[in-house]
Amino acid sequence: FWFGMYYGAVLIILLYNLYLYFVLNDKNYFYYVVVLFCYVLIELSLNGMGSVYFWGEMPELAKRVRPLAICLFSFACLILTISFLDIKNVTLFRLNVVYSFGVIILIGLIGSIIFPFTLAIKGAMIVAFIAAPVMYATGIYVWQQGNRIGKYFTIGWSGVIIGGMVNVLRAFDILPVNFWTTYGAQLGSIATLLILNTALSDRVRLLQQQS
Repeated sequence: FWFGMYYGAVLIILLYNLYLYFVLNDKNYFYYVVVLFCYVLIELSLNGMGSVYFWGEMPELAKRVRPLAICLFSFACLILTISFLDIKNVTLFRLNVVYSFGVIILIGLIGSIIFPFTLAIKGAMIVAFIAAPVMYATGIYVWQQGNRIGKYFTIGWSGVIIGGMVNVLRAFDILPVNFWTTYGAQLGSIATLLILNTALSDRVRLLQQQS
């Protein structure tokens, strides 16, 4: 029942933003839809629903879909971050962060296809653990520059990050097993999707006011 409600809500948000992409012709909505789709793939692979309804008859695909989806999700998030926050370049110690992160994701994508599952999932997790702080720090930086879009972006991603941390802490028996710790990632992701959706709408209004 809970999974039905969760995936139903995500599907509604996905279709709504796909509709807005065609109506407004704003590429950020398309990037957001891709991020949503990749995240759904990750969730389907984690809770086993994907094996039950989609790729249960394809064991090799079942093994590959999780690391591949994680890397694709990270790549889609990188593109959305650059476009949504209008970032041209980010450097750290003279290192192009965007380019360097893109290379890491590319290696992870290739590894998720050709490496053994154990190595592929480790590589994908490394990509994900690099992606989260990079996007979060970028949002904070833009927020500090006085851009309210950066505030929405930063607060929005907090839901996924906090939900993911709760899941990890529960897995290591640091937090007790209950409704909030079991479904923390799903609840956090719904909060993230709603806030980011609001941010996209606010961004469109802001651009319309400036023009």
